[in-house]
Amino acid sequence: MRKLWLFPLILFILLLCAGGWRWEKGPYQEQGDFQVLHTRDRWTGQRWLVVYGGFKEILPPADGWPDPQYSGDWIPHLTKAEFEERMEQLLAQPEHKSKWEGFQGRLRELEEVKSANQAGYERYLAIMENDSKAAAAEEAVFHAYQAWIQADQEHEQTSWELMAFYAELREKLVAAYKTSALQRKQIATYVWFLLLLTTFIFSLHYFILEIKRWQRVNETYEIVEYVTRNNRYPTSR
Repeated sequence: MRKLWLFPLILFILLLCAGGWRWEKGPYQEQGDFQVLHTRDRWTGQRWLVVYGGFKEILPPADGWPDPQYSGDWIPHLTKAEFEERMEQLLAQPEHKSKWEGFQGRLRELEEVKSANQAGYERYLAIMENDSKAAAAEEAVFHAYQAWIQADQEHEQTSWELMAFYAELREKLVAAYKTSALQRKQIATYVWFLLLLTTFIFSLHYFILEIKRWQRVNETYEIVEYVTRNNRYPTSR
């Protein structure tokens, strides 16, 4: 049991050093009103962007409030490859897959309509350059022109809806990724702190036991010394 408190104490010191070694900082980047510190969590492998500054040109102050500012906001870095992989997984979910395929199918149908009426559309434009009345008189060409225009408008609207749907999924993905990254960061911190506390308590516990043991040894030594001294010099009658 001698000096058992040294082992948890050494582990406690090593954990403290691990806490100081956790963050790999750099490089530091300035972009307009932004100051960005690139950093990496060695424990979890997650890369972060620590953002400072503001963007007055994009969001002007309103109602007397100061310009929007970042002050050490932590943003997890998501690589392009990982983002695309996660988007594919998200789009593969049934509730999103059906909607995504619906947009894609509708766009293909509209492209087929435009392709089928492309010749009539171009013919109508060519005639319009020379004689607008003659273009209106050719009914088949005029209907092809109208069909192409309507399909083109619907194609543009459907494309916008598709992009809005994709942007919504992207926003959800980024928010979920940030939440997950923050949770991993917090869990790693909590585990580290718990290990620190545990090793400190064990070190303190064994240190107190060591002190008590030495106190008992000293008391025993004093008693033995007292008895030995009295036996060596007995009192005469």
